[in-house]
Amino acid sequence: DQMKQVINGIIYSISYFTVLPIKLKHFEADKEFYKGVVWGLPIVGILLALITIITFKILPFEPIYSAFLSAVFYLFLYGFIHLESISDVGDGWFASFSNKDVYKVMKEPQIGAMGAILAFCFVLLKVAAISYLLYLEGFAFILFAFAVSRFSLYFALSFDFHPKSGFLNLLKNSSAQSSTIKLL
Repeated sequence: DQMKQVINGIIYSISYFTVLPIKLKHFEADKEFYKGVVWGLPIVGILLALITIITFKILPFEPIYSAFLSAVFYLFLYGFIHLESISDVGDGWFASFSNKDVYKVMKEPQIGAMGAILAFCFVLLKVAAISYLLYLEGFAFILFAFAVSRFSLYFALSFDFHPKSGFLNLLKNSSAQSSTIKLL
């Protein structure tokens, strides 16, 4: 059943890309499943945006403090999933200036000073931007940014940016033959 597999992929997206207690008990990772994973990403963004906005609205503090706490809470909601990668990119980028093997540096289990600084700056900028939008009550911008930033992976699959990634190749192969999903 193709539609069930797409729905399982969407549930998997929510389960994998958030810390929300939604689990998928059994699934078969086929082409339709990975289509659901890709199409589930903007749903993840909308869900996280709504939770962040609701958190901001219900916190009983001054708006600027509620905005800051909600922005930090958002980082927890998606499990800080990108920070390790940002650290690795920072380390690899600066290693390239001294002619070191970038991929070897990026694969090291520890992060270097440059990776830590880049990750800190990323978190600082992200919290500041989200806090500012919440404080100004720019909720439509938050919903749009959270959804589109995740949906952009669908368009990025047309590029060969990481040919060694098994997960990205599965996503790419599942979306290669059909660029649309029949939802009903």
